[in-house]
Amino acid sequence: RSWREALGELSLLSFEIFDKDRGPRDDFVGEASLWLEAVGRRCLQDGVRSWRGEVQVFRRGIKGRGKLLVEVFFRDSHLDLLRSQDGESRGRADELLEATPTKVHKNLVPGIVQAIQEGDATRFNCFMTYQVALQQTQEIFGDSWNYGRDGQHPDTFAEDAKGRVIRSALSALHHQLYYDEIGGASPKGIRTEVKLLAARSSDFVRLIQQGIREERRRVFTYVLTDSGWFFSETGAALSKDNLSKHAIHSDAAMAVRYAGTFRICERDSGAAVLVIDNDSGTYMPKGEHQESLKRLLHLNLGDLEVLCLNVCDPQPEWTKELSGPNEKKGIEKAVYAGTWEWK
Repeated sequence: RSWREALGELSLLSFEIFDKDRGPRDDFVGEASLWLEAVGRRCLQDGVRSWRGEVQVFRRGIKGRGKLLVEVFFRDSHLDLLRSQDGESRGRADELLEATPTKVHKNLVPGIVQAIQEGDATRFNCFMTYQVALQQTQEIFGDSWNYGRDGQHPDTFAEDAKGRVIRSALSALHHQLYYDEIGGASPKGIRTEVKLLAARSSDFVRLIQQGIREERRRVFTYVLTDSGWFFSETGAALSKDNLSKHAIHSDAAMAVRYAGTFRICERDSGAAVLVIDNDSGTYMPKGEHQESLKRLLHLNLGDLEVLCLNVCDPQPEWTKELSGPNEKKGIEKAVYAGTWEWK
């Protein structure tokens, strides 16, 4: 039997925390989760039968609400089973033990606008925005920030009345696209779901449907803040001004950890490659921060190959052999007028 067959649904250990109340109902505090497979591998690496540590508590999907102290004990039979499985007991020393909460927002009205702009209003999907609570962002980036005042729209980030008005409008758009209610449909035609991701490539690639919509590879606009990784498919549904999209995703943040675009490309072998860049005129992220970005994504996405490109540098020739979205400027069927060329 495999580990998952032995433990069934207990492969994911979930906690719901409530504050005991004198009234008819206790107050919900938050929830936390652990991948027992990863915890078991950590025990094998350390030569012990139990694990004790703090787990992040989340409320409303990806908003942190303190820590929960947890201790997990394993039977010898469970650890023996995990040890016997080829490859599964060879987890990385930095393998994440906690699940990564992700909120997926399905926006109806922007989806209709997007379909009209793509020339077929009869075939529309909800416009999807994503929030991924990447783990250890602060620890990895440290003091590295990229500021809006250094980008192409310094007026947006000015500490004056004009700047505050602009940021207020961008923040309103952010909250429209990232409506923060979980479950049920809002009056604005938005539905939100919460998913839990493991640190493996298949979870993320499946989350964004291999980066494909309507049988075409797509490009995504993203920002990375300490609150999470915010992104959506790149398109005019956010704004006709491509450069302002990052300020919408960031909730008009004065500074972000990183920003740009990404896409899922493919090698001839069929292996997926996450190609991510710093193509953001709003924040103009520094190329030297890409090592931190790559380390963070490797930690959170497991074995997914990550390739970082700098818009200030020429595209490496070998990367043009990857299969990817049509990003050629001036081409009618291009999904994004970008910088990179793919096969």
